[in-house]
Amino acid sequence: MTSGAATTIAPFERTVRAGSRWGVVPLMVALALVAAVWLRYADPWADVDTAVLAHAARAVLNEGTVTPSQAAYDHGFAYPTLLASLAAVTGLPIRELQTTVLPWLTVATALMAFAAFRAISGSARAGAVAASLLFVQPDFLFVNQRGSHEKMTWTLVLALIFALMASLRGRRLQEVAPYVIVFYLCGFAFLCTNAFFGSSFTTIILLSLLGGILVARRFFRVHASRRLLPRLAYVFIALTMLTYLIVFYLYAPATNNLASLGRLVDRLAALYLNVETQVESRVSSAAAVRSNAAIARTDTTTSPYAPVSLAWANTRTFFMLTTFTWVMILSALLAWLALGTSFLRRGVAQREVPLFLVWAFTAAAAVQIAASVATDFAGALGSNLQLRLFPVFAIFAVPLVVATILHYPMPRRSKSLRWTVIATGVTLPTAVAAAYPPAMAVAFPGALVLMYVVLNWRQSLMARRLATVIGVGAFLYFAGAATLKATNDPLVSNKWTFYSDAEAYGLRWGNEHLARMLVWAEFDERLREANELLLPDRGGATEALWTRSQTSSVRYVFMSDIIAARSARIGGILPDTRDDDRIYDNGRVSITHRVPQTPYQP
Repeated sequence: MTSGAATTIAPFERTVRAGSRWGVVPLMVALALVAAVWLRYADPWADVDTAVLAHAARAVLNEGTVTPSQAAYDHGFAYPTLLASLAAVTGLPIRELQTTVLPWLTVATALMAFAAFRAISGSARAGAVAASLLFVQPDFLFVNQRGSHEKMTWTLVLALIFALMASLRGRRLQEVAPYVIVFYLCGFAFLCTNAFFGSSFTTIILLSLLGGILVARRFFRVHASRRLLPRLAYVFIALTMLTYLIVFYLYAPATNNLASLGRLVDRLAALYLNVETQVESRVSSAAAVRSNAAIARTDTTTSPYAPVSLAWANTRTFFMLTTFTWVMILSALLAWLALGTSFLRRGVAQREVPLFLVWAFTAAAAVQIAASVATDFAGALGSNLQLRLFPVFAIFAVPLVVATILHYPMPRRSKSLRWTVIATGVTLPTAVAAAYPPAMAVAFPGALVLMYVVLNWRQSLMARRLATVIGVGAFLYFAGAATLKATNDPLVSNKWTFYSDAEAYGLRWGNEHLARMLVWAEFDERLREANELLLPDRGGATEALWTRSQTSSVRYVFMSDIIAARSARIGGILPDTRDDDRIYDNGRVSITHRVPQTPYQP
């Protein structure tokens, strides 16, 4: 008995060890991408979320509590607490932790993605490919590289997926119990990091459960559905209870999420039903909101996606940078339909249960994306919900496509496949050429090559070698495009996030000498958020009031070479400072004071 067990286990252990070597691939991809971002910008960059979380972490550090009286982060306490703890232990400023140290946690995210995707596909090679592709999705790379909680959030989501998929392969309690414990510990940490994303993930579980019940009873049989669907129900109930515990008992500022939900209902009803519900005020009163962060309000409901044409050099550039995203969406749709057709014909086998779950999760995440677009047009929740929820869709869509290609190879003689490939090869280049005519020189020859590769994959060694070359070249292009987009590189973007050392010196001088004075500082929040990061971690330092308003009440103007260059790029109108008194100048940055026109002006 013992000898037989050893004989059975040894090959499995050798397979796991050999398969684990594939984890080096996404590890190296993550290291290369993080290094590229770091070498491009190094330390001086800032964005809104980075500044907000730095402010929240300083409040935790100064007051010594996860629920400070000022600047508590609405959605969770885990990440600000982590920042404050690291700052206290290492002595490093929170700004350096945010912009220099913690982006390297992307490496841990890559390893967790490899483990999760290997558990889904059952193949280490497929897991490595999927994990590597996940990091060339621009939105996912963006949220992992900025100073946001999302590098921690998505790592925990991947850990949840791994624990869930690994537990499905166990048959005895001793095999399943460790994964169940890990799942709920990671779920608790996930909800403490961001209750909003935690609620979103819980909703995906609920939608998948309802969809699973429907398809398992009406369309096709899911092997072991008697165990799978109840387990999803338990997961949904447990995560919902944890969310309630955190929001109403452990972390009072998280009740602001309820006010956001009320505002969402109000906006959707007003926009699409033309009715007034006033849910926000009732929810806010019932929840007794104690959050210290102000709720963002928008009075207009213009298209939230209109700024795309302004934030990038041109719309075509944006679509060239996001090519992988569109390819991923189309591939995920085709893979989802192919899997659904296969499941409908013969049911879901035991070994396919993890893939079936990802199939259901992808559909649920897509429903959320569709709902988020409607929410964005309603002007609620910051009008960028689609951008925030897209990474979780990518987490499910990428392994779905890779696992489908792995487990369901192309048939040798399939008329439907042949016509699908031909139709796709004609439609896509036509669409690309219509959007960007110069691309015709590449689009149509590329389509012909791809059709040759797909239709001759099994018969021709040359087709497989050509596919390898095309795949490597496409991956390098996607990686470069993702890096440019994730960093808002000034080569392609009008929404700059970097600042110079000269600007940092000017901001510090302004805080010291112009405390509580209104100072114009560019057209958007770039320098205001940079100033937030540059403030000292401890103590209540006074600062100037950096604004983008050019009204008569703003008597000071901050000007730099970067502001002038950006003005020329976007056609912005700079304040006229020719008659102003120059009170600060370091060669690249100046601060001027407007000459009073009346005795009553400062």
